[in-house]
Amino acid sequence: LRLELVRSPSVISGMHGAHIGPVIVQYPVGNCVAAGRIQGWFWTPRDQVEQQGFGQVQSYCFEGDLLFHVDRNPAVAKSGLQYKRHDPVSFEVVQERGQFHAINMATTEELVQMQDFTSQL
Repeated sequence: LRLELVRSPSVISGMHGAHIGPVIVQYPVGNCVAAGRIQGWFWTPRDQVEQQGFGQVQSYCFEGDLLFHVDRNPAVAKSGLQYKRHDPVSFEVVQERGQFHAINMATTEELVQMQDFTSQL
């Protein structure tokens, strides 16, 4: 079992106010496969993702970075979507050929729009 200290996004982003201390994360990303939507944050800024075609997200649900590909995430590929490092995002985790990936990514705004739409049905 490996323990790793990870700082919260509010501490890393320099948010003023109450201090949130380091959190001990001891869960491998494999535990998140088929667990439904995971809450996390972007680790790679949008300009790098556009250049590379991929990026990383992080979450308190697992340790380390999780890879995502733009072509597997239409919301990220959308030209008008603006995000930066530490912006919240939700996603699902899948395993393909022994590697884990984030798919079906959605920003908080998109999730609210989806909930509003489904509540009108």
